[in-house]
Amino acid sequence: KGQIGSQTVSGEQVYMLAPFVPGIYEFQVYRLDSELSEMFEEYLPTLLKTVAGYQPGVARTVPVNTWIEPETQVYPYEDVRRLIEGARSFRVIDCICRKERGLVGHRCDHTLENCLSFSSEENAFDYFSLGGRVISKEETLRILEATEEDGLVHNALYNTKTGQGAICNCCPCCCGLMRAAKDFKAPAAIARSNFVAVIDRDDCNDCGICAEERCPMEAIAEDDEGYVVMPDLCIGCGVCTVACPVECIAMVRRPE
Repeated sequence: KGQIGSQTVSGEQVYMLAPFVPGIYEFQVYRLDSELSEMFEEYLPTLLKTVAGYQPGVARTVPVNTWIEPETQVYPYEDVRRLIEGARSFRVIDCICRKERGLVGHRCDHTLENCLSFSSEENAFDYFSLGGRVISKEETLRILEATEEDGLVHNALYNTKTGQGAICNCCPCCCGLMRAAKDFKAPAAIARSNFVAVIDRDDCNDCGICAEERCPMEAIAEDDEGYVVMPDLCIGCGVCTVACPVECIAMVRRPE
């Protein structure tokens, strides 16, 4: 029924009790129906009030690292590709947030099969009981690249001790955590990355793509001198950098 998870750890099949989110809710991805979707929408405001009080946040935003300043030291947990390169097993399932929103009449146009799990164990997902596809490292990286082009945000959960983790590729219209951060004014639901976007105004051509089409948090505004990033709203995802036609946006480390 999707209340107990199972996978291979240290060569043994293990079982785990899961929280509601992330856990039991996501485990319903292949049995989700409109009734359960409507119940979740009703429960969401209560859930988000609880999640907003978690410290640290439930998931951490991991930036697109293409435009991180080259002299900046980037730790493994801050680089989504290094997380994948260090893993041995990979699995992809449908995004339950988009699936659920679609069942209540709010399906967006973003891709569906891009919720990733990874493990440092060999064959960790071969007997995974909750569905999805076992995929290669190469396909995992291709999915990540496609989600970046699609403007989705990498939100990661990662256990540095066990090497187990997951990467959700989120949109603000469907993702429960991002809806909490944006619509429900609960930015603590997501632990923002250690980076913030900075626009080089000298190179910016004022096209507005970053503000009008890419930023999921509406953290980029236009003033008398052009476009500027509001650090308090920026979650450091780097989605704006990928689409900048003049490459004038860089991710810089936030002050300690």
